[in-house]
Order: sequence, then structure tokens, then C-alpha cells
Amino acid sequence: SLRQMAQQMNVAVSTVSRALAGDRGVGAKRAGEIRRLARSLGYRPRPLRRKRADAIALLIATPKPGVADDIFQQMVISQVERCASAQGRHVHVEFTSREESAAAPAVLAENRVDGVVLTGHPSADLCWRLRDSETPVVVIEDHVERTGCSSVMTDFGPGVAEAIGRLGDLGHERIGLVISRREYPSIARRYHAYVETLRAIGIAADPEWVIENVEPTVAGGRTAVQLYLERRDPPTAILFGNDWMALGGLNELLRRGYHVPRDISLVGHDNISICEELSPALTSVDGRVAELVGEAMELLEQQIAGESGEPVQRNVEGYLVWRESCGENRKVLNGSA
Repeated sequence: SLRQMAQQMNVAVSTVSRALAGDRGVGAKRAGEIRRLARSLGYRPRPLRRKRADAIALLIATPKPGVADDIFQQMVISQVERCASAQGRHVHVEFTSREESAAAPAVLAENRVDGVVLTGHPSADLCWRLRDSETPVVVIEDHVERTGCSSVMTDFGPGVAEAIGRLGDLGHERIGLVISRREYPSIARRYHAYVETLRAIGIAADPEWVIENVEPTVAGGRTAVQLYLERRDPPTAILFGNDWMALGGLNELLRRGYHVPRDISLVGHDNISICEELSPALTSVDGRVAELVGEAMELLEQQIAGESGEPVQRNVEGYLVWRESCGENRKVLNGSA
């Protein structure tokens, strides 16, 4: 970046910028040294444009190239395209690896976009490289401390707290949690809200109630329920990291002859449209994806316009949508638990 070269040459950032732009105000010897350093580092300056590209890139980090691994990512794509259209911009959707060595796509290297939205837990290295390149960038569902970039996250805490509180009021004391990986900031928030809310209502969270590192898919939810049912005292209510996992859990319970919610209550996350169509309809914590993406696009627009300063963190509060998949713990009510 310009800043790194300036530090290495012990000059001001503006001096590096002017040297690379061919400004005669920088001495020929010093300008030559700066240009040689830039070439050795593979630095490619963003060209000055009279006209913007009127396009942004949406980079989605995934474990498998070219495949969105979560319904949430598909929702983000839809909302980013909607917001960009309203701003008169096109969207280049690109998939990238979560590995630290992930390279920036050509659409960035060739300066064909005005800014970048990142999601899917991209590598911190990629985030910092984009920031150092002075590219306008915002990260969705992440922390500014990790990414070094302006970031927007959903606070699922209030929705999780309400779900557990209401389940507790209905007699549930063994409440399970099925999640993917706690290294993902949004998943970590749900886990901490789960543990803290159980503690607040006087229930000590049993590690056996939490199943982690589950694929965020229907198959992942099905497998988690199979593991629960192998135990002597399975949970009487289960929170899933997303609605597809909850759907897999529901299918497995119904296949084995269980009734939802009479035998086990279920809660999902994301509140996708299918939740209302299931039988029973699925209780879910809505992450306000439209508002989440809207906040991200607003921050990106400010950067593109040159109005922003230091990276900021914004949060969007999720909320619970209560439906028929949750009910009383009848074993407690009947005195048999």
C-alpha cells in the first residue's frame, strides 16, 4: 500500500502518491526509488477516473470454490443486488477461499469496481490487503477488530434470549443448541447469548446439550438430532443455527415418530420464507438481513464518496418470530421429567 511504501522509504504518503503519478515536484532520484520499490512489491495503483465504474463486487468466502454454503449468503446476494440497483450500480458476485492465501479476484485487480462487500468469514489477510489498497470495503457479519474494515453484524442475542426465556416459561430445562463453527463471529454471538440466557433463568448449560461444527444444511440438522436421540436424556427443545438445519431436525423427528412440539420444541435462525409453510410452522430468530445489508451498503457508499474516516462497527438487532414449533414441556407439566 501507499502507507507501507511511505514507511519503508521514510517519506510522506503524499510523496509516494505524487511520485507514482509522475509529479515533477518529487526529485527524479527519489521518484525513481519509489517507482522501483512499487514494482518490486507488485503495487498496482487505482487509476484516477473521470467516471466511476458504477459497479461493486460482492465477495463471498466459502470452503468450496463457487458454491454458497449457507442460505444466509443467498439472502445477502439478493439484498445486495436490490440495494445496488437502487443506487444505479451493477454487482459482480465472486466467490473466494477462506484461506489466508486467498487472492483478490481479477475484477478488483483490474479496478473494475468502485467498492467491495465481503461476507462468509473471509480471511483477515484478504480484508486487510483490501483496506491497505485503499479500496472502499465493508464486511458483513464480522468484527472490525478482526477485519480492519468497517463491519456490520446482526445481534442475535435479544432473539435468542427471548426464545430461551419463553421456552423456560413453558417448562423446558434441557435446551439444546446446534451450530456450525464458533470461530465465525455471528455464531459465537448466538452461543454466548444461549449460555448467558440459560444462566440468567437459573439453568446451568450442560456441554452435552451443544453440538458444534455441524454443516449448516438439512443433512447437518438431521445428523445432530440423531446424536441427541442416542442420549439417555435428550433436550426437550433445540435451537438450530439456521432454518435449514432446523428443517433437517424436524424431518428426522417426524421420521422417528416424534411430535413437534408435543415431544420436542424447535427454533431456527434466519426466518426464511419456508418457515411459515412447514407443518408445524417453524419458530425462528429473524436477523433482519435487509437492514443488515442496507447498513453495509450505506457505509460503502460513504467510502466511495470519500466521506468516511476510520473503520466503524454497526449492529442490527434480530428478533424472535414465535410459531407452532414451540410448545409446553408436557413431561414437566405431567410431573414425569
